[in-house]
Amino acid sequence: MNKMKGKKKKIQLKFFSTIRVLACLIIISGLFNSRHHQTIIVVTNSRQQPEQKPKNRGIRINHHNEKYLLYLSHSGYSNQLIGIEKASYMAILTNRTLVLPPIIPHLTVDTQELSFPHYTYRTDPLYRTDPISGGDWTTAHYSRDILRVRRDLVIAGASELPFPSHKAILDFDVLMRNVRNNSSSSLKLIDMRDFAFNILGEGNIQRKDFEWCKMEGSAAKKMSKPSTFLQSAMALSRRCHDGYDIAVIGSAFRLPPGGEKVIDQPTRIAIENFFQQMPPTPRFKTLQREMFRLLSPNGSSGDDNGGYVGVHIRFWDNMEISNDCQRAKDVYQSILGELRDYQTNNQHSNNGERITVLVGDSHPAALRCFEYFDVENEFIATTTSAILKRNPNLQRKVEELPVENSTIYAVLDQAMLALAKKFFFGAVWKDGFDGFYSTYQARIQNMQKHRTQILSRLLLDGGDGSS
Repeated sequence: MNKMKGKKKKIQLKFFSTIRVLACLIIISGLFNSRHHQTIIVVTNSRQQPEQKPKNRGIRINHHNEKYLLYLSHSGYSNQLIGIEKASYMAILTNRTLVLPPIIPHLTVDTQELSFPHYTYRTDPLYRTDPISGGDWTTAHYSRDILRVRRDLVIAGASELPFPSHKAILDFDVLMRNVRNNSSSSLKLIDMRDFAFNILGEGNIQRKDFEWCKMEGSAAKKMSKPSTFLQSAMALSRRCHDGYDIAVIGSAFRLPPGGEKVIDQPTRIAIENFFQQMPPTPRFKTLQREMFRLLSPNGSSGDDNGGYVGVHIRFWDNMEISNDCQRAKDVYQSILGELRDYQTNNQHSNNGERITVLVGDSHPAALRCFEYFDVENEFIATTTSAILKRNPNLQRKVEELPVENSTIYAVLDQAMLALAKKFFFGAVWKDGFDGFYSTYQARIQNMQKHRTQILSRLLLDGGDGSS
C-alpha cells in the first residue's frame, strides 16, 4: 500500500515537473519572438507586416494602417537630395512611407530675400559643437533637431504659409513607379504639406499630447553610431515598431553609408538612376528645355555641333574674393589651359568660332574671375543667372515655381552644366584646408554619365529615368 502511494506521488511530481518545463519553454520562446520579431521587417520583403497586434502608443492616425517616417533636412540642396536618397532606403527597410521635408535655402542666400522666410538654412549637425558633450551631435543636438522637424510640420500645416516642395522640381512619381515596376520592393513618398493636411490633420499637429517615436538620447546613438546602415534600420525598427504610426530620426544625411547594399538590386538601380538623372516635373522640364536651346541653338535636336562647355569652380561658402581674383588664380589658369586645348582639338565642330562657356553660379565672383583671367577674350562666357535675367519669359517661369529662386537657379545650373559637351571643374580652398569634397560637383558628374538619356527626355520627351 505504501509502495503504491509512493509510486503515485512520484508520477505526480514527474507530471508537474514536465508541466513547469513546458511552461518555461513557452515563455522563453515568446520573449525571443517578441524581442526579434521587428528585425524580420528589416531583412525580408518590405511589404511584410508584423503579425502581432500593436499597442496604442503615440498619436494614431489610422490611415489605411500606414506608418510614416520623418527626418531633419539641412545643408545645401545636393546634401538634401542625399538625405532623401538615404531616407528612401530607410523607409523601404522599415516599411514606412517617407514624408518629404521642405526645401531648405543655401547658407549663401540672404535671409532678407527669402520668399519662404519660415524655412531658413540649417547647419549639418555634425559641424555643431557643444562644450558639454564635446561635439557629439547625437546627444547635444538631436532633441533640438527633432523639435525643428516638429516646427516644420506645424508650418507645413498652416495653409496661409507657402511651402517649398521638392515635388515642384523633381518628378518623384517616376521614382515610385520605377521601384514598383522593376522590383519586389515598395517605396511610398508623400509631401510634408500633404501629410500635414490630408493625413495628420491640423488638430493632431497642435495637440499638446502629440507624441511620435523619437530616436534621441541613447537611441540616437544606436541610430548613428553603428557601422552599417542595416544596424541603423534595425535600431529604428526595434524602437518604433510597437504601435507608433509616426517615427522621426533627425538627420538622414548623417545615416551610415551602405543603404543601397541591403536592398534588392532592381530597387537600388531604380533609386540610384533617379537621383543621378533627376527627372524634372513638367514645368521645370520646360524651363530646362528653353534654357538648353538658348545655350545650344545649333544642338537643340541633341546633336553636339554648336554646343557649349561647362566650368564649375567650387568656392568656400561666402569666401571673399578680391577684384584681382588672386586667391583663385591657380585654378582659373589651369582650367583656361584645358579649355584652350579642348578648343584647339574641336575647331571642326565649332566652325572655328569661339566656344561658349557656361560658368557655374557657385559664387558672385565666378564669372568675373573667369573674364579677368581670359585676357585675350578667347571664350564666350556666361552664367545661368545672366541668361535668366536677360530673358523675361524664362524669369516668369522661375517665379511661377513654388520654390526659392536661388534653389531653382542652382538646380537649373546643375542640369545645364551636366548637359554641356564637356565639363571642367576645380575648387578654391579656404586657408588651412587642402581640399574638400563637393557634393554639388559630384552630382553634375553623375548626371553627365546619363547625358544621352537626359537629353532624350528633355528634347524628345523620351525616357523617364528608368534606364
